[in-house]
Amino acid sequence: MERLKIRYSEPEGYFSKETREKYFGEELKRAEESAYELCRGEIPGAHLFFYKIKKGEKKSFRPLTDTCRVLVLTEGAGVFSCLDLSRGFDGRAALACPPGTEAFFEAAKASRILEIRIDLTEEDKAEFDPAKLPLALLYKDSVQYRDPCKSEKSISRMMIEHGLIPRFAMGSVESRGFDRVEPHSHPMLDQFFVSFKENDSVLLIDGARIPFGGETAYHIPLGSSHGVEVIEGKRLHYLWLDFMTDREAGKKRLDENFRRTGTVREL
Repeated sequence: MERLKIRYSEPEGYFSKETREKYFGEELKRAEESAYELCRGEIPGAHLFFYKIKKGEKKSFRPLTDTCRVLVLTEGAGVFSCLDLSRGFDGRAALACPPGTEAFFEAAKASRILEIRIDLTEEDKAEFDPAKLPLALLYKDSVQYRDPCKSEKSISRMMIEHGLIPRFAMGSVESRGFDRVEPHSHPMLDQFFVSFKENDSVLLIDGARIPFGGETAYHIPLGSSHGVEVIEGKRLHYLWLDFMTDREAGKKRLDENFRRTGTVREL
């Protein structure tokens, strides 16, 4: 797929028809570009960017004061570097960088990268431990966990555990149909879903069923009842990005609901 589709997650009624059409038109016109922003302004202090990088290109990500950065290689191969860390990957991977540092990606193949920027508050900066970053991780090496709202069949991965970057965590869900992430809510966690290209499922939001195709970004309305469903013969595979609106309640929910399996499974 040559472009990442941008969609609001909200069912009919959350935004006017005119607002949705204006947003879609602006973003879809830019979808053929090599770099653009996703879901702009949807979550305060959170910024998503998508890049298409040609084979042989070296992409620089400039230093950002008071902002942590996570780069996710969603497709392709190349070398991530930040400070004294340099690591090559062939396939999905992530790099997490501390504030004020420059990062690089040198593409060995045509690649696609999702950039997540997390602005730090004064309280965040007091909590942040710079010794924990930078960190580079192969997707398949992510910690696997169990979550009460997901089936035994599904595979849940925690890529960026909470505590590495204040008020932030990132993971994924993978399964084959039929399967279902049961509707649930978490008013202490604002959230983006970003799908991998093989994903072909349906979002369930406050009773609405919303197509959730490959390479699609959604903002899940804060406090909504939301889940995901995939039919027989289809794949479910997406990233979830959590941004804590309530620091202590967010940490408590993640600690209580995410239990390491101690195993590594693949579909």
